[in-house]
Amino acid sequence: MSTSALTYQPILRLTIRAGQDITAYHFVNFEGNICDLGEQSLGVADYDAISGENISVITLGTAIVKAREDIENGQYVSSDELGNAKGFLTGEKICGKAIGTSSNGFVKVLLMQN
Repeated sequence: MSTSALTYQPILRLTIRAGQDITAYHFVNFEGNICDLGEQSLGVADYDAISGENISVITLGTAIVKAREDIENGQYVSSDELGNAKGFLTGEKICGKAIGTSSNGFVKVLLMQN
């Protein structure tokens, strides 16, 4: 299943300046960089951007995120060192909760702030 077959419902998008090259479907931090391991995300990049460009980040609602591993429906997710979704581990920040299982390397996530 490709990303075009996945549905998502963004409620709020914020525009920020990309601090580095950003690829769509990855967690982005508050400084406009790809999230690091266990870091709190601002949201998910809506599209690709190069460093210094403005980028739209989905901050509220659901978003499609590149998955590092198999993720189960209802599982809390955090960010790996490349901004991909992974299963949440104690001590990390929760970035969201999976809505459905991961498919073909992507997962739909209900975004959360903690």
